[in-house]
Formats: sequence, C-alpha cells, structure tokens
Amino acid sequence: MSTDATDPPPAIDKRRALSFGARAELYDRVRSDYPPEVLSLLFADLRAEHGRYRVADVGAGTGKLTAVLVAAGLDVDAVEPDPGMRWGCGGRGWRRRRR
Repeated sequence: MSTDATDPPPAIDKRRALSFGARAELYDRVRSDYPPEVLSLLFADLRAEHGRYRVADVGAGTGKLTAVLVAAGLDVDAVEPDPGMRWGCGGRGWRRRRR
C-alpha cells in the first residue's frame, strides 16, 4: 500500500485517541518507568549539537520518558494531545507552552 502527497490523511478516531486520559492517574501509577540506561541505546549513533541533544517526546503521555530525558540533561519538547494525560508533565514541575 503506497501513499502520495495527494492522498487524504487517515481518519482519526478521536474517542480512541483520547481514551487513556480518563484514566491518566491509574496509567501513570501502573505504567513501568523507563530505566536511565535506555538513553545510551537511543542516542548511541547520534551526534549532539553544541554538546546537547534536543529531542521530541511525541505522545508523551504522563511524562515518564520525558522525566528520564530531562534528568539526563536533554532539551525536551514533550507533545501530548490528550489533556487528561498531560497532567503528569505539569505535575512533575515542567512548564507548559502552547503554540
């Protein structure tokens, strides 16, 4: 199956896309943390610009991976479309920015 620039984007089921938000606190409590060692695997083949990495955590959820990335000193742009899931990032003391 191939697509080109003229194909319409796939349909998004908003109900499904936002389904975790209603249970964000439970999700955050039972979801495993990411071990800090995962960073060496993620960034092994990348070069840092000016000695730092800037990464995007897309679908950041409640911010579990974002927390590991920030603790490691990376510049992180966390993106989470579900407002119910975003509470975790704000609750961890990171600033929120709207565009």
